[in-house]
Amino acid sequence: MCGDLAILHVDDESSMRDLTKTFLERNDEQFRIRTAASADEGLATLADHPPDCIVSDYNMPGMDGLGFLRAVREEHPDLPFILLTGRGSEEVASEAISAGVTDYLQKGTGAEQYELLSNRIRNAVKARRDAEKAARREELMRLTEFAGDTGGFELDVKTGDVRMTDGTRRILHVPEGANPNFDENLQHYHPDDRESIQQTIRRALRTGEQTQGTFRYQHPDGEEQLLSITYTPVTGNGGAAVIRGAVHDITEQQRQQRELETERQIVKRALDALEDLFYMIDADGRLQRWNRTGREVTGYSEAELDGMAALGLFPADEQEAVAKAVEKTLTDGQATVQADLLTASGERLPYEFRGARLTDGSGEPTGLVGIGRDLTERREQDGVQAPPESAEDAVSVVDADRRHQHQRLSFGQILGYDPEE
Repeated sequence: MCGDLAILHVDDESSMRDLTKTFLERNDEQFRIRTAASADEGLATLADHPPDCIVSDYNMPGMDGLGFLRAVREEHPDLPFILLTGRGSEEVASEAISAGVTDYLQKGTGAEQYELLSNRIRNAVKARRDAEKAARREELMRLTEFAGDTGGFELDVKTGDVRMTDGTRRILHVPEGANPNFDENLQHYHPDDRESIQQTIRRALRTGEQTQGTFRYQHPDGEEQLLSITYTPVTGNGGAAVIRGAVHDITEQQRQQRELETERQIVKRALDALEDLFYMIDADGRLQRWNRTGREVTGYSEAELDGMAALGLFPADEQEAVAKAVEKTLTDGQATVQADLLTASGERLPYEFRGARLTDGSGEPTGLVGIGRDLTERREQDGVQAPPESAEDAVSVVDADRRHQHQRLSFGQILGYDPEE
């Protein structure tokens, strides 16, 4: 036990107060003694500075030690209280126990008596502090179970008796005060899972190691749940006879995961349907995601693209322009750049890339996403050369739909059409 122990000693005799203070502080340097000459004075002191323990004489004028004890218990039901009684006061001791006294001791003045009193004080304070710690742990566990949809249990393998925490009772829809045994509770699990549960428990008992399983559970008072259950054997001299475990309701978690997976599949199919190249890179410039077009155009496999430096997809003479566009996207929010894409086979393809910045919750850049559009067809159209006007022959350029796109003036004149027609 560490730290000072504040003790309030109440006695109407000043000599006894002084003697007790001297011996107690001599026996334990952690003791800090305050005194009061009456029960009323003790109550006043208690209101201002609650001690760790009260030591009170029984036989005092006005309010005696029992009356003082009852008054203390009204406001401080758990405060350690040691009553000093005279010899042959068994009746007083009995009443004190009924009133909630922590301990009682026959009054004396010898050194051994004060050493005994010191031990009683330490034990009383330690017991109270241990009880407070246990209560805090229990409350913390209760709050944790409530927030995390978890609970604990203990199973006596031989008798089938089960002890449950409040969290487990809530998850399994077991009313407070009800104590279903293992077989009764097993009936609420899916028929196809019952044998698996028993095998999981037997494996824990056989190996002495923790086991885990995921099982379907449906109480008549609730909907079907998916429970993750851990079984830990408690071994002793006679082998494991007790299983302690934890129950975690993962129903909502699984539902969210299914919804997330469905959403991912929808997004993936939508991106794969794009004719344009889709890409996502992180703040370090490495590929994190791409679509079907990205795989087909670059010629790289999924494994090769995963984590590849994005600049590696461009020829050396294009990398500086691409790097500047990436930096501009991360700083300004978006950017566009035209650059040749270098395929796995070494082919250069003209592309235009439009990127947009990605940020986290605090607005810090985490990467970028974008679309790459193939410019091959556009460049081919832009590269069509009109025949020179000095050519002697009548010339016309016709597109794939057999429509005239360009003709020399003499061609229209020969056919009798204006150039606009």
